[in-house]
Amino acid sequence: MTTGLRNNPDLRAAFEEFALFGTPKTIAPRPAHLPNPPIQMDSKCFAKLCRDSGLIDDISLSLIDVDIIFAKVKQPGKRKLGYADFQRALREIAWTRQCDEEHVVALVVSAPVLINGTIPQVDEITEKLTDVSLYTGTHKERFDPVTGQGRGLAGRDTINTTANLSTIVSRHNTARTLGSKGPLSPSSSFSASAPIIAWGENRSMSGSEDGKPSVFDRLNDVSTFTGTHKHRFNPDGTGRGKEGRDSPSSTADLSQIVSARK
Repeated sequence: MTTGLRNNPDLRAAFEEFALFGTPKTIAPRPAHLPNPPIQMDSKCFAKLCRDSGLIDDISLSLIDVDIIFAKVKQPGKRKLGYADFQRALREIAWTRQCDEEHVVALVVSAPVLINGTIPQVDEITEKLTDVSLYTGTHKERFDPVTGQGRGLAGRDTINTTANLSTIVSRHNTARTLGSKGPLSPSSSFSASAPIIAWGENRSMSGSEDGKPSVFDRLNDVSTFTGTHKHRFNPDGTGRGKEGRDSPSSTADLSQIVSARK
């Protein structure tokens, strides 16, 4: 049987339960033989108590009214309510709702049990998407049908046998390895006296498999150049330099085209 505000163990239990909502268990009340700090309720927990117990109906009592009552009954300079302040707050709520105090106490005591966590729910769609026994194709091979765990590297269609980049990158025989600081030998460096390969001698490097020249060959074949580009290259593919210009410039320096201000 629910009694009034005085000497009501159920009301005090509800007060402590809502006041400690969201509080880590490490600072929860200690054993009975040790003195416990007084339990106090902040405005957030007080509003939750009023909302969960059904005191707030947005007609006779709103959330704004609850905040006003909390600020009215709390001690000056304090930010939380003690149990005595909480009892005065319930009297103010009963006066605002124009009902008996016993009715307010009954609503608070019958508030639902608090749960400090969420219970995961697995619906039919989620269960279907996570059931590896229903997978097909590549996804089926990547999971163990018994345990549902991933197979990792063994679940791949084709295991890559490349251990490092050296197996797929072809280096020149005279190229230095990473970290070597020795001087370059004349045979490993390009020089101006290196023989120039005439055009067409090594077409197999860029030509197509059917023997026809590729797009790269046609774009770099100087024998097909016309106009200005034709005069800038020799038949062997080397550039003619200054001689290949249509009209060589007679300007030696900028002083010939810039008039100095006197």
